[in-house]
Amino acid sequence: MSKKLLTGGAIVAVCAVVGYTALGFATKSDDSVRSASSSPSGVQVADASGSVVPLSEADPLEPYVGTTTESGGFTGDVVEGSPDAKVTVIEYASLTCPHCAAFHKSIYNPMKPDYIDNGKIRFIYRDFPLDNFALAASVIARCGGEKRFVGLIDLFLDRQSEWRGADNVLDELKRLARLGGLGSEQIDTCMSDKELGQSVIDRARQGQEIFDVNSTPTVLINGEKFRATSLGALRTKLDSMLE
Repeated sequence: MSKKLLTGGAIVAVCAVVGYTALGFATKSDDSVRSASSSPSGVQVADASGSVVPLSEADPLEPYVGTTTESGGFTGDVVEGSPDAKVTVIEYASLTCPHCAAFHKSIYNPMKPDYIDNGKIRFIYRDFPLDNFALAASVIARCGGEKRFVGLIDLFLDRQSEWRGADNVLDELKRLARLGGLGSEQIDTCMSDKELGQSVIDRARQGQEIFDVNSTPTVLINGEKFRATSLGALRTKLDSMLE
């Protein structure tokens, strides 16, 4: 699924769906929106030492430690596997992307026991929403904090066809999120959380600006794009780097 990252007027529609007001850059030109990724508005993260730094100064090859917002949502990366592994795999994905769901089922799930659970690599999922509902799903997944994030991403991708094709997509997303342990009031609070929604947009923009992410899924291995066309191709690549 390939589509330009949400820019310009599309941001307004996204904000309306998720429940927060239009952001300051919503009416800017395409070039202005792209340049905003180098100076996101007010979003901060903590570096490895625990010091708070602007997102624009964070190392995109390292996990974003992030913060917990007032709604309880988490803005940072969640690292699976060993934090000290010499190989880092980053996946930029959109939760409404069928190719991302296929990657999750056919590549991520089978490789997880041998590479992630065994601590051979560290794996980081990063949001790259390509439409309104993908952004809403990303915000809801982050609503559960660090502990629930991976599980909710798994749930939304595993059952993507159910909610993506529903008559009321948001209601179906909320229903699944409740199955994943979130309360209705908690979900509504997160979907009105400007800071949480802005962090998703800013991180995606940084991925576009720094790594030229323009389609999903995009897989980076130690910062370099890798076309993970099959489980075998990914295994071969990882094994060669782990020797």
